[in-house]
Amino acid sequence: MDFQTIVDGIDAFACVVSVEKGEDGSYGKVRIVTGNQRYVDTIENPVGGVEMLTRKFEPNSEYTNYMTRDLNFEDSCYQAALQKKCIHHTRTPKDSMCGSICLSFRLHRAMKSWATAFI
Repeated sequence: MDFQTIVDGIDAFACVVSVEKGEDGSYGKVRIVTGNQRYVDTIENPVGGVEMLTRKFEPNSEYTNYMTRDLNFEDSCYQAALQKKCIHHTRTPKDSMCGSICLSFRLHRAMKSWATAFI
C-alpha cells in the first residue's frame, strides 16, 4: 500500500506509525513510516521552543530518533494499532509530538508482526 499517497491527501499534519507486535501481544519498536509535508516540516523546521533530537526526517525511523521516549505516546499507538481502538488526543503545538495540533490514531491494517496507525 502506498502510504505516502494517503498522507499526502490529508490537509492536516499526518503520518503513518508502525508498531511492532511481540509474540506475547506486547509491542516493540514504534516507527514513523512516512508523513505528509506539513508533518515532516514539524520535524525539520519545528515551532519555536520545540527541540527535536534530529532535524532530518528519515522514513521508517523509530520515533525516538526525533523526540525523547514517551510512554503515553507508545501506549496510544499500541492501543490503536494492536488493540484496534480509535483514540483521539488534542494538544497544543507546544506540548505535542512534533508540534501536531491533533493526534488522531486509527488502525489502518494489521500486518503479520506489525500494525499501522494513522496520526
